[in-house]
Amino acid sequence: LAGGMIPRMVREATGVDLIAQGVARDAGSDPALAPTRARCAAIRFLVGDVAGRLVGIDGVARARDVPGVVDVGITRPPGQDLELRHSFQDRLGYVIAVGEDGAAAGAAAQAGLDALTARIAPRRADAPAVSWDASVPREQ
Repeated sequence: LAGGMIPRMVREATGVDLIAQGVARDAGSDPALAPTRARCAAIRFLVGDVAGRLVGIDGVARARDVPGVVDVGITRPPGQDLELRHSFQDRLGYVIAVGEDGAAAGAAAQAGLDALTARIAPRRADAPAVSWDASVPREQ
């Protein structure tokens, strides 16, 4: 399956849970892939713009209140050291929205993203770079 919350977007747009249907197929059942609804979904990612330490993310409740927004997720905890990689690893969170067409879904997702603000304490110029590995749990 695709990453980047794509299965969630497909479920919001079509009603088909690709993960559950993949498990059903692997268990020997016929997957139920017929859509139960027809709408569009869009995602926008909150990304870090400076290396440093994530202090927090503000505006989550405001983002969730945007019409069309169905999910707001924060993927990095406060206190996390951030090293810009110019890749998916710079993502701090996401907003998923739905609409009757792609433009409406995209506009709602962008409005939700615009409600979010990442507070990052920049790293001092003389501080060593810190790497982040998502597979290794961090002690707090």
